[in-house]
Amino acid sequence: MNSLAPVDLSTAEGARRWIAAAAEAYGGIDILYNNASAMRNTPFGEMPDDDWYFTIANELHVVYHPTREAWPHLVARGGGVILNMASISARYGAMFVEQAPHGAAKGAVLAFTKHLCGAGGRHGIRVNAISPGLIRTPATAPFVDDPDGPIPELLRQRFPLGRFGHPEDVARLAAFLACDDAGYINGAEIVIDGGVTAMAG
Repeated sequence: MNSLAPVDLSTAEGARRWIAAAAEAYGGIDILYNNASAMRNTPFGEMPDDDWYFTIANELHVVYHPTREAWPHLVARGGGVILNMASISARYGAMFVEQAPHGAAKGAVLAFTKHLCGAGGRHGIRVNAISPGLIRTPATAPFVDDPDGPIPELLRQRFPLGRFGHPEDVARLAAFLACDDAGYINGAEIVIDGGVTAMAG
């Protein structure tokens, strides 16, 4: 399948084109992994409205629109899997930086996951959420790798495994949740943070 990039999944039309192209290329859809995301973090008292709306569109709407478009395909296939990317920020406050819009959007993703679980069960559709902690990605690397920033001390005090996560950690969990071995896991939130939130109480 040729790439459709760039595609704006925060819009109904962008999601429709993306899902339709995938269904045509592969003869249907079995798994939807809602992993797209973009956010703007600003201290709340200084946050412009545009940052709020941008984050909600690019962390909540990017889950809703592809799911809405993929749903009929999954029903037609007699079932499938939806994986929604949430975050530990949905349940915990600013552990690293202020991120109220991010936390609010990911909290909504968790609630959406629970409701989709109820709607999808009779169609054989499993819906789960993955809530990562701090993962080193190109977007977080400048923050994570800053020797003068808060991460070295946080790693010592708050991270039981003494390291942050890697994208491969999350990808392996997603692959498991998408496979038949996870066939009775439904409506769950799986936290993958190396134990950080367990230590938060």
